[in-house]
Amino acid sequence: MLSLIKLKNISGKVVIDPVASDHNTLRKLVGMLKNEFRDDLSITNVYGYTRGGLLELSRSRNDRSIDELNLN
Repeated sequence: MLSLIKLKNISGKVVIDPVASDHNTLRKLVGMLKNEFRDDLSITNVYGYTRGGLLELSRSRNDRSIDELNLN
């Protein structure tokens, strides 16, 4: 999931619907995401869970996505 977000340079508000798990596992997931995006060139904020149980983050766009590159 993280590599796909970085590779495709997905930006803006990103909402993830994780598989239902216990509270401790979901908390660890938020910590892992914050750690993984720490070295990202884009500014990424991991906000945590909404009341509906969705994981919310925002990411700024800094370059073209792999789909926009001319790889001929």
